[in-house]
Amino acid sequence: MHEAIPPETLAFLALFVFLGFTTQAMAGFGGTVITLTLGALLLPIERLVPLIVAVGWVQTFVLSVRLRGDVEWRLLGTFVMPLMVVGAVGGLVLQEYVGGVTLKVVYGVFVVTVAARELRLMARANGDAQEPLPRPAAVLCTLGAGLIHGIYASGGPLLVYVIGRLGLAKGAFRATLITVWLPVNTGLLIWYVVSGRLTSQDLPAAGLLLIPIGLALVVGEWGHQKVDERRFKTIANGLLLVAGCVLLFATVRDLQNAPPPPGSPTPTPGGIAAPSTGAR
Repeated sequence: MHEAIPPETLAFLALFVFLGFTTQAMAGFGGTVITLTLGALLLPIERLVPLIVAVGWVQTFVLSVRLRGDVEWRLLGTFVMPLMVVGAVGGLVLQEYVGGVTLKVVYGVFVVTVAARELRLMARANGDAQEPLPRPAAVLCTLGAGLIHGIYASGGPLLVYVIGRLGLAKGAFRATLITVWLPVNTGLLIWYVVSGRLTSQDLPAAGLLLIPIGLALVVGEWGHQKVDERRFKTIANGLLLVAGCVLLFATVRDLQNAPPPPGSPTPTPGGIAAPSTGAR
């Protein structure tokens, strides 16, 4: 049973949704990874992911229909989608064994690593197109993107690492990425409902979060036409880097302040741990 999200937390979450899905409407990815990184400072990742995927699905559906003429369908159908689906199924299985603080730490490290790497590459870029990855590396990275998407619904950055090297036009790049998320996230939503991670109790929060989703769609479409792509990506990755570092810092702080587990030795005034009195 899910507890209602406090109004002040929901207000911040709405802001994070707007930031994340404005990015996605502009670039084709980043909606969940930005929203989840910031939102994880307020709520458990396990609670956030189904809710973010549910509201983000609406924007993904609208953009997929509008941009279908720009999609690289052959690339999508013969390479990207089969590997993403296999990876996402593996991620859903792995998710059963990774949770709580571990999930936050792993996700924080992932976000910081990806954002730092992207900023470093952009600083070194000289305007030349990057060479496509060798086939085996492209397959492994796309499977990895699916795996991460199955756990965190945030496979975009790693998939961009593959597709971004193929020399697609700006519009085709965005349309193809957006269209990846529609079937994959539809599958995730079905799983969340069947497994009880997304219930009717989430409807009030989801309904309110559709407001920033709609605003993000309008602003993101405008920004895709008007904003310099390089500057925009620098800002987005800088935001991810800072948010990831803050998430890791907050998680470490919570670990330090957490009460000792049941049965652990209790320190005595003299500094010597008293043995547990539990049954042997």
